[in-house]
Amino acid sequence: MSSTQHEDDERHKRQMKRFLDDISARPLAQWGFTLFRTAYGDETDAAFASLLEALHAGVRKTIMFRAGPGMFDDPGKEPDAELVELCERAVDMFHIRVEDDRTALEGASLEQLRDIVREVENDELAREREQEVELSGDMARRPLRLGEKRVFLVADEEVLRAVQEAKTAGRQPWVRVVDVDYEADEHRGNRRMPQYYWGWMLASTDSMHQLWEDLDALSLLEIAPGRFESDLGPIKIWDGP
Repeated sequence: MSSTQHEDDERHKRQMKRFLDDISARPLAQWGFTLFRTAYGDETDAAFASLLEALHAGVRKTIMFRAGPGMFDDPGKEPDAELVELCERAVDMFHIRVEDDRTALEGASLEQLRDIVREVENDELAREREQEVELSGDMARRPLRLGEKRVFLVADEEVLRAVQEAKTAGRQPWVRVVDVDYEADEHRGNRRMPQYYWGWMLASTDSMHQLWEDLDALSLLEIAPGRFESDLGPIKIWDGP
């Protein structure tokens, strides 16, 4: 192994250890996002299953790449066993909290989903205060919050249709990422500065780990590609910095 590769492996080990320490201190030692399904009928069941599979596969792909990019170019390269084990643990801790209730969610708008998230989170916080929950040891027995990292994912008609098209064309699918705290009135444009942030973005299924890390320091407003209402052409798919 070259000295450069050794240095890269050691750097990735430090990064993974910090990441695992942070996740291990969380409820149920999980990281990930909530995914709301709002489209039903026809072939959406298969598309939704494909989306879930792509999200998990994307996390494995991007994290295991850190175990040694050279492995993908040189099958004979011997990976660092400790780094591989750290990356496997990070992959295993990934979780998607699926909200899939057709009666409550079919056709729901983004603002309706935000209202659901805010209401549920307020109820959860109130219960925790009443019970004087102290997070310690194996932590509180609750899943990821609906608005973990102040965002949630949405599988609507457009997303699931794109998943089907991506599978047919051999392309990477994407998902909608929504800002829990978006207030439309705060972002309305004017003559001097048209509106460029709409409270959501489209993100590749390979970008979930990068999104999680970026949201430690940035809001979705700071991450999402800006788009003016007059912009023509396809919406940019975020795939990390």
